[in-house]
Amino acid sequence: MRLDDVLFSLLFHVALITAVLACSAGSEPLPPKVYEVTLAEFAGPAQAAAPVQPEARPEPPRPESRPETPKPRPVKKEKAISARKVEKATPAPEEPRPEEPAPPEPPKAEPRQTASEGPAGPAAPAGSGRVAKNVGGILAYDADAVDTRPSVLRRVVPEYPTQARRLHQEGRVLVRLVVDEQGNPQACSVHKADPPDVFDDAALRAARRFRFVPGRVDGHFVATLVLIPFVFNLR
Repeated sequence: MRLDDVLFSLLFHVALITAVLACSAGSEPLPPKVYEVTLAEFAGPAQAAAPVQPEARPEPPRPESRPETPKPRPVKKEKAISARKVEKATPAPEEPRPEEPAPPEPPKAEPRQTASEGPAGPAAPAGSGRVAKNVGGILAYDADAVDTRPSVLRRVVPEYPTQARRLHQEGRVLVRLVVDEQGNPQACSVHKADPPDVFDDAALRAARRFRFVPGRVDGHFVATLVLIPFVFNLR
């Protein structure tokens, strides 16, 4: 319904109500009558039909701009490895194979023996042809293989055998012994005697009472094999 039609309808009703009130004031009151009034629409003068424009709808209020809050960075979650994947990743243990009999090992060469450790330090290595040998259970170097040969610190004169003195016998004994790292004689034995079995015991008793300065190899005391001569004469 247009606005002109609405105004016309309102004016018509106002005029009608005014006329009714004026008639009722000049005459006796009549019993009230009920009138049915129907609002009629009156079309105005013919006008060119204007294109119906869509009603302008109010724009919804725009939300107030709020300061953007920084978004938390997503935390990378470590993927839990399932037990099935672990089982697949780990190889199955191999079944033990029957052990094959090992081939017989070739005989090993015996290691070279060196002198035992002395009081001033460990025994020198057996290098450059310096090889210690077992003499009466003691590992000792030859006198020609050491840097410094043993020297006599205390000499003992052997006793002349009584029977050899009565017989006016003279002789010579060569005693072989090992001077250990402490300078004591070890493993004493008769290397050569002339005459044999006459002055042997006297020479051995005297040799066991000797004291020496030990031999050295690379600055260390070592056991050394030496020969001590004993001469028996009646002069």
